[in-house]
Amino acid sequence: MATVLKVGVIGCGGIAQMTHLPFLAERHDLFQIEAVCDPYPLSRQAVAERYRVPHQFADAADLLKLPLDAVLVLSADPHTPAVIAAAQAGKHVFVEKPLAINLREVNDVRNAVDKAGVQLMIGYMKRFDPTYRHVQQLLAGRDDLRHAQINVWHPDDAAYRTHHRIVPPPVLLDRAAVVDEMGVTELVTQGVLSDLVDEALGRGGNIDRRIAYFILCTSIVHQVSAMRGILGEPEAVLSTHVWHDARGIQSTFQFSKQLTATLTWLFLPGIKHYRESYEFLAPDLRLEMVFPSPYLLHFPTSLRLEGMENGMPWEKHMTVSNAEAFHEEMLHFHHCVVTGERPMTGIEEAQRDTELLMAMANAYQP
Repeated sequence: MATVLKVGVIGCGGIAQMTHLPFLAERHDLFQIEAVCDPYPLSRQAVAERYRVPHQFADAADLLKLPLDAVLVLSADPHTPAVIAAAQAGKHVFVEKPLAINLREVNDVRNAVDKAGVQLMIGYMKRFDPTYRHVQQLLAGRDDLRHAQINVWHPDDAAYRTHHRIVPPPVLLDRAAVVDEMGVTELVTQGVLSDLVDEALGRGGNIDRRIAYFILCTSIVHQVSAMRGILGEPEAVLSTHVWHDARGIQSTFQFSKQLTATLTWLFLPGIKHYRESYEFLAPDLRLEMVFPSPYLLHFPTSLRLEGMENGMPWEKHMTVSNAEAFHEEMLHFHHCVVTGERPMTGIEEAQRDTELLMAMANAYQP
């Protein structure tokens, strides 16, 4: 296969404009943007003009008729119809998280990808962050960890996009006018996404569980994937708590007799400051890793270590790299397509994540 991949982009919204399209255009030695697709003409035309893309379509089926090497599925959920169509058209596929909302979708994608013999990679960019990779190495093989704690303080998503030049501009949340701050209640009670949630959890049921499961799939899946990448597979989900109309979600996991982990996610829209921290605690080591907002490109993930030496406590702060995680994952995708190596975040990761997300939702007892 040629080193320069001819790619098409399905979905021209925020994530495409903020992260993927600028990198694809910058690395013209690796990628050639042949086509973009979006049902909304304003975004589609703006992107095509900005990056001088020769083809633009409103329907993904038209894009898939082109002789492309690979397709990036960056559209709104659900992703599986476009992923399956791209695989059936013989295109390698990169898809933003989540791949799926339920296990039936995962199996449908697996069948399509296996039959077509193409690569599938899921956009878990945190797994490619240089600091995250360094922490994996630091903790590999340790059997004395006692607890891990993951916290996410999530602001209004649009507020963190205002420094980007997005078409159309982000719509900031008016908390006084909007009762459903997160805007997800309608999504999980009617329409295609509601049907997909039904397949995972059963029809109807507790509304807070449904909202929490949707947030687990579309946002918290990042932290679940990152947790699994360092600690491995948990033995059990001990509990899940959901409160404040699912604006707060917390799960506790058992990894062994001595190791537990807690993941807490809070929607806090009134302060434009995203925070995502991971703490790993052992008798002789305290490690804290803090990710920046994913929309602040090339901001380093910070790392702080604490230990003891000669009876004295020490503390060390490290900047591992300023390399951008979104870029690192796209370099990995290019490598896998060209060499045939299996992506680090492939279909098996989606399978395990979806199983764990369902277990987290089912551990909630209203």
